[in-house]
Amino acid sequence: MRVSSFDDNAFFNTEQIRTIDGMIMNKIIPILLGSLAFPGYANAEDDGKFLIMEDDVDIIRKAPEYSSYKMPKRTSFFTGMEYNETVSDYFAKTENIKYVVADGSTRLHENWRIRYVLSQIQNKSGIEQETSYKKTNFTIAPRYEQWVNPWFSFFAEPVYVHQSDPDAGQTNTEIKLRPGLQFTKGKHGLNTVYTHSFVDKETENENITNKKFETFEIKANYIYRYGSSVNFGLELTRNGYVDNSDPEFRRRAYAVKPSMRIKHWKGIVTEISTPYNYNEGGLKLSGSETVKINLNNNYPINKNMKLIANVGYSMVKLHEGGIDKEKDKNGLNAKLGFNLSF
Repeated sequence: MRVSSFDDNAFFNTEQIRTIDGMIMNKIIPILLGSLAFPGYANAEDDGKFLIMEDDVDIIRKAPEYSSYKMPKRTSFFTGMEYNETVSDYFAKTENIKYVVADGSTRLHENWRIRYVLSQIQNKSGIEQETSYKKTNFTIAPRYEQWVNPWFSFFAEPVYVHQSDPDAGQTNTEIKLRPGLQFTKGKHGLNTVYTHSFVDKETENENITNKKFETFEIKANYIYRYGSSVNFGLELTRNGYVDNSDPEFRRRAYAVKPSMRIKHWKGIVTEISTPYNYNEGGLKLSGSETVKINLNNNYPINKNMKLIANVGYSMVKLHEGGIDKEKDKNGLNAKLGFNLSF
């Protein structure tokens, strides 16, 4: 579950010490490197700041800007819609529309803020999209953040996630523990986060057994500040089940995400990324490899509002060791809404 960042400020500055907030097709592989190419761009003036976007959840920011009313900004959240569509030659199309009421956080103290998500997902599937159900999502997470010195900071937070699917008679509850470290020095930034999740899935269906298990995720995100208007990034993720002794719950997954961010016309920050995801698990270690192409945009309308407009396309290759070894599918995802801060 992802929740949006606290401050809508486009940068974080290391000079501040206050807190704030399956085989993959060979022809696709060059895409992973292609997003890092930006020919013809001259090195911009170096102002010591990194480009930050709306969904950078775990970066600790400098002190907030003041709003239009000369008051410090304490609340920032995204509201809008997310759309996901999956198409395959072998399966009926699936469609997910997420209505996001609020996805953000509020600052309570110099070192404390509380994050939250309230949203509802409507899923449709079938040849005529005849199957439909709704799922409600709620997340709340108090977070403690602290700058130790100008180049090192950390945070720690417990997270409560509740998903309710009344149509299917299912309820999912997660308790997460998330410590994170942040290092910033000169042109270099490194953010690392460990997530340990306790998952409890309950169902009213007598044919499905209730399940309890634990998962982990380790994520490292490196940022190189090429200049005041261009940043390069590389994010590595590894996750899976804590206990792999049960074949049903064995899993290994990782992701590599190269990216480039540009600040350009009228202060728009654009991110181009091509994440590669590898995942397999279960009795037969079935899974998939996925390459995505994402284009994300944050447009600052004023000091209190940003327009968020994202679009992405994914190409999936299912593993040869899985049941559906020859079946490929493609996906389209989009996000549109506003990030409000006050």
